[in-house]
Amino acid sequence: MKRLFCSLLLILCVKAISHSQTVSDKPISEIDVEYIEVIPDVYSSFKTKHILLIDYGQGFNRTFRKDCVLKNEKGEAMLFNSPMHAVNYICQFGYEVINVIKRESDLDGDRYLLKRVKKQ
Repeated sequence: MKRLFCSLLLILCVKAISHSQTVSDKPISEIDVEYIEVIPDVYSSFKTKHILLIDYGQGFNRTFRKDCVLKNEKGEAMLFNSPMHAVNYICQFGYEVINVIKRESDLDGDRYLLKRVKKQ
């Protein structure tokens, strides 16, 4: 009985975590597209934390960007230690990096093109 309870608790926790993060008010686990563009962006003035912008074709205004920010269960922007921390986080949802788009300016930062890995 204890094993069954622990298994159910684990399943519920994983399900809750996977539906907690949203982009444009859509759970990231429900974004059903083959390609996404991931744009890490500096959040703090000291460049110590980053937010993550995700473009999956939802249409957004890049000037205001609030519709493409990855948010947590409280509706707040998720913060990452570095751009690679953000990219590794998204790869947990079944994506892999297929191209890095280098920017000429350090202010713009790199962009990452990710493709959903086919489930076998």
